[in-house]
Parts: sequence; structure tokens; C-alpha cells
Amino acid sequence: PFAGGLPIKTPFGTFFTPNITPDKATGIGNWTVDNFIKAMHEGVRPDGKRYFPVFPFTSFTKISKQDLIALKSYLDAIPPV
Repeated sequence: PFAGGLPIKTPFGTFFTPNITPDKATGIGNWTVDNFIKAMHEGVRPDGKRYFPVFPFTSFTKISKQDLIALKSYLDAIPPV
């Protein structure tokens, strides 16, 4: 769970789900809370580039920062993959 790699077929090609475990090499283990909030609210990666439109960040814009901090804490507590 949460390790990503699952295909999502679209008319624009196949996208693969991301690893949202705290793995530092392939997941979000190096992300700060601010990186996580910016990704979820604005669709911006930690390196400043934008995510593909397939990432539905607009669905997360109304989640409060406090709830996103709690979600990041949960994800940081699961085993890295």
C-alpha cells in the first residue's frame, strides 16, 4: 500500500501512481511539510515544477493545512517502500 507503481490508462497515455511512503529515494521521505502542502494545494513539486494534470490537486485545495500536516505525519509513520 502507498508504494505506487499502479498504471492509470488515459487517452493521453499511461500514468503510474506515485510512491507516497517515507522512502527517501523513491517516495516523499525528503519532503518537508511545506513541500507536501504546496503539492496538495497548488500542484507544485518540491523542485518547483508542476505536476501533470492527472494529479488531482484541485480536489485537495480545501483540505485545511492542519489536516494536511496530520496526513503527512501519518504517511511519515508508515513503512518506507
